[in-house]
Amino acid sequence: MQDFFRVMIEGVETENSFFQIFWSPATHMGEAIESVLNAAVRMGIENPIAREADRFDFDSLPEDAVQDKRLKIWYTRADICFRLKNRSLRRWASSAPVK
Repeated sequence: MQDFFRVMIEGVETENSFFQIFWSPATHMGEAIESVLNAAVRMGIENPIAREADRFDFDSLPEDAVQDKRLKIWYTRADICFRLKNRSLRRWASSAPVK
């Protein structure tokens, strides 16, 4: 039986780091994390790190979550980005294309 999981990933770039939320159906948490990390790489996120994962009720999925049927995941378009030098937070929107 499949459950549904939420996974927060961190992407680290030269001067910035960001967090993004993904959701994935899976039979266990490890499978969900692996699915999300693979999807993040295919979306162009280099060296993603899973920072948090938990079970999630599919009916609570945000209305603005984007489904990628090919990668079998959902994700947020909004990232939380911060500079690594001074850690000041700023929000920015992205639409990471699937490679």
